[in-house]
Amino acid sequence: MTHSGAKTSYDTIVAQCLKDADVSLGKMLNAQSLRVKGKSFAYLGTDGLVVKLPASDVSDLERRDLGKRLVVGKRVMKEWLVVSNAHFDMWSELVAQAQAFVGR
Repeated sequence: MTHSGAKTSYDTIVAQCLKDADVSLGKMLNAQSLRVKGKSFAYLGTDGLVVKLPASDVSDLERRDLGKRLVVGKRVMKEWLVVSNAHFDMWSELVAQAQAFVGR
């Protein structure tokens, strides 16, 4: 999928998420992020969709080759997963899981 296709998919997910009164837009790492109750749970990065999930889920998805941990500088983020554009069919489900995880 091209970057513009990824952006279109992400924009559709954002529109759906914003129907929830607890969800808003904010900034994270110079990107527009989805936030629930003021905490970021997903954004579109340069390498794909980035979502916050329990560390065990991130490990499982990484083991299954469905994403990789987010690295910021030299720091590996244990609860953040980058899901490439090749797996865009999973984005909506992962964003919903991230929203539930962060919003609890």
